[in-house]
Amino acid sequence: MRQKGFAPIIILILLVLVAFGAYYFGTIKNKTILSPTASVQPSTIPSSDSTVNWKTYIDSGHNYSFKYPSSYVLGQHLTGDGVTLAKPASVGIQDLVIDFNPNYTKADLGTFTNDRRNSLLQVGTANNIDTTTLSGITVKHYYSCGEKCGDDYFVGIDPNYILEIEVLYSSKDVILQYKPLADQILSTFKFTNSNVTKCTSDKDCPNDYFCDHSSPGGMGPNGYVAGQISGSQQCVLKCQNNAQCPSGQCQNFDIITGDINTTQKGCKL
Repeated sequence: MRQKGFAPIIILILLVLVAFGAYYFGTIKNKTILSPTASVQPSTIPSSDSTVNWKTYIDSGHNYSFKYPSSYVLGQHLTGDGVTLAKPASVGIQDLVIDFNPNYTKADLGTFTNDRRNSLLQVGTANNIDTTTLSGITVKHYYSCGEKCGDDYFVGIDPNYILEIEVLYSSKDVILQYKPLADQILSTFKFTNSNVTKCTSDKDCPNDYFCDHSSPGGMGPNGYVAGQISGSQQCVLKCQNNAQCPSGQCQNFDIITGDINTTQKGCKL
């Protein structure tokens, strides 16, 4: 009879153990649920056009343009018909020079490029001619090294006009340093259609340019009377003196808007 008295006690102990176990595992579960988890924030990589503050050169006569760093200057090409882009001579050795040289010739693009390459073989080395693209434009190209090293690109515009773009490095040692900048400048090169690039106001032109467009007019007996539009309708590089012009000539342009006549100084087209 005494042994039966222990049954309620054993049952009570078991109930206490079950309750304690439920409390313990419930606490562990809650801690797991409430434990903070690491959150991954989406990374934002700012993208910017490093050429956005560069200057823009427009050759309205040959219908092309390109952008270049403000620390570089434009000068007249030795042939007198193109432009040369380089650092100012005051900074010392010009490690990077880019020439844009229009050539008027009756030779086809392949023959002209090959003749240029052969002339370089007399003073240095030149790789075989290949076909590549420059800002989406198909061009002939070769790399040469003589007194200076660099890349030559030849673009056939029409049967009588080939544009030669020559990238020159002062030596092989500086190519790795300056080639990324040269490639970036060339990536902004593009041909402009003369029918598309005609401007009607300064708003149509890049900074440092004005629009050579005159639209005279005035009030008549029956209202406003518009005169004949004149001017080249091209964007003209502003200047103060001849030294600021690739053409070497800074001249006055008369701009008429309505009955107002103003004079702008710009580089000769």
